[in-house]
Amino acid sequence: MRQCESEWEGPNRLQVLFVGGTRYTQPLNPTYARKFAELVRLADLRVLAFSAAGRPRRFAEHADFFLLPLWPVAFLRHLELTVAALFMGLAMALTGRIDVIVAQSPYEGLAAALVCLISRLLGRRVTLVTEIHGDWEESPLLYRTVRFPRLYQRLLKRLSRWVLRHSDVVRAISSFTAEKVCRIVPEKPIIVFPTYTDIELFLEEPGDPV
Repeated sequence: MRQCESEWEGPNRLQVLFVGGTRYTQPLNPTYARKFAELVRLADLRVLAFSAAGRPRRFAEHADFFLLPLWPVAFLRHLELTVAALFMGLAMALTGRIDVIVAQSPYEGLAAALVCLISRLLGRRVTLVTEIHGDWEESPLLYRTVRFPRLYQRLLKRLSRWVLRHSDVVRAISSFTAEKVCRIVPEKPIIVFPTYTDIELFLEEPGDPV
């Protein structure tokens, strides 16, 4: 164990960029603080996501956080994240400051896949890990009403499958999501790894009833 820890502390630590739609506060809430305190033991982390306060933020708390302003329209948020991830990812990849991009879903993975493809053309390999947290093809239509839903779903399906085909590894959180990914890209390595659960929340003393 000591040998592994010394390797993690060395000059060749893995450089990882997380890209996702999560909304973070500054400072981090206790659950996220504990999560990133553990993750940073394995790699140097940068996180591109959204600011829960609505305004852009950049701060360091275990990881380096780059938080985008929270636009009220979902399409604008996706566009904002895609453009930011593309420019930030390329800048980091071409200067040797990134080894792995972890995309929170195939949709966040669009810019990440483009970064990896362009970087490889320029002689710099970056690994793409795409996470699957649920039924990504159906869920976008469950919580919002869109015009031309069939066309919208068809476009999302093509986009997500293109990203999965260009991912190096897919991380699924359950056997159900792993099986669905396997039907689409059977040649890809799929790792089933449950989502992070903060067990400290279940060990805390309950507060006084209101």
